[in-house]
Amino acid sequence: YKHILGLPVSVVDLEAIDPKYFKSLKQILNTPLDLLGLDLTFSAESNDFGVVSTVDLIPQGRDVLVTDDTKHEYVKLLAHHRMTTAIRKQVIT
Repeated sequence: YKHILGLPVSVVDLEAIDPKYFKSLKQILNTPLDLLGLDLTFSAESNDFGVVSTVDLIPQGRDVLVTDDTKHEYVKLLAHHRMTTAIRKQVIT
């Protein structure tokens, strides 16, 4: 609905679409990354009918490590990608 109304999406919007994914993002935000054992970069994997590719969330994002100081921006960009960029074809047509 937000796409139709031209409103920005947020991480909270993911809760209704994919509760497990939302929970994972909240865990990233609420727990130090070293305790989670995650080595995250500013990139996301995209699966297009079985073809997996890496999408940079920022320029050269696959080479930029996410830190506890930058994880809020990472989650924001990841949520935006998941709800906007990744589904652009479905929203536009």
